[in-house]
Amino acid sequence: MRIYTKLILLFFATTITFSCTSENSKEYHSSLYWELVYINSADGKSLFGSKNELIDCVRKGSPLRIGFGGHRKNDTLISIEHFAEAQFTTITNSNEIFAQISTIIG
Repeated sequence: MRIYTKLILLFFATTITFSCTSENSKEYHSSLYWELVYINSADGKSLFGSKNELIDCVRKGSPLRIGFGGHRKNDTLISIEHFAEAQFTTITNSNEIFAQISTIIG
């Protein structure tokens, strides 16, 4: 009976350990997730968020991920999305941001 008691105690101790999170661990884990800050249309018009907020994030050292995609002209039922880490970022005149990605071999 002693072995079962030890296993039950171990189970509860493990459950408590994994279910409790401190503020520091939440901060650490938040860096694992991306936050959508800005979307623009193909012609550069703002669709969501603020370009200034995006620029502020980049200036504060946040990594930049670029997403793009669309539909084929001859098949609008199939859509595609691409995401890539920015390799080089430029801010011009404090109001425009440009990002370059690595070459994609398809």
